[in-house]
Amino acid sequence: MYSRRAALAAISGGAVVSLSGCALLGDEIEQSADPARVSEQALQGTGYSEARMEDQSFEQTVEINDEERDLRLTNWVTEYRKLPGETEQSAASFLIFTTPTVTVAGQSANPFNAFSEEQLIRRLTDQSGRGDATDLEKQRERETEILGESVTLSIYQTTQSVAGQDVDVTMYFGNLANDSDLLFLLGAHPELLDESENIYQLAEGIEHPVDP
Repeated sequence: MYSRRAALAAISGGAVVSLSGCALLGDEIEQSADPARVSEQALQGTGYSEARMEDQSFEQTVEINDEERDLRLTNWVTEYRKLPGETEQSAASFLIFTTPTVTVAGQSANPFNAFSEEQLIRRLTDQSGRGDATDLEKQRERETEILGESVTLSIYQTTQSVAGQDVDVTMYFGNLANDSDLLFLLGAHPELLDESENIYQLAEGIEHPVDP
């Protein structure tokens, strides 16, 4: 069962970590993730459509055997939106973020695996452009199957500013490892719009790896 924290390498930077034993390419460590998407079958009937799929470069200085090296990662973000209202910010959304694992002695050494679940949610929210997620309050959990694994989805309530007004929002967060990548998903919708079943359907329909 996969739950809580893992890595999120394209959101923030600046930390120094130790990666002793990693394979180096000159003075650099380079790894790339594969993108993920929701299957066409899972999209049917939900009203969601793909808004973007894009790669993101991330660079950070890391410390290896007391020497600094450059870590270069290629991550991917795929986002789906459903626009029920006048503004894009009021949309229901579903985002998948993939980042490569950095393995040392068989253990993941991604620089951001120390983030808490709430920190990860806030960084994914920044990725979606939905604005700050303040006062995250965990409500419950739900088990669902993604890519053949049982994954815990954490369900939160929060408040976001939309067009100058505070809106109550429900968020769904989950993460898992698949095929040498770490996958994070974040579903979100205003509480006045119950998109929960659609969010579960999209999560269960994730495909990875896929071609861009």
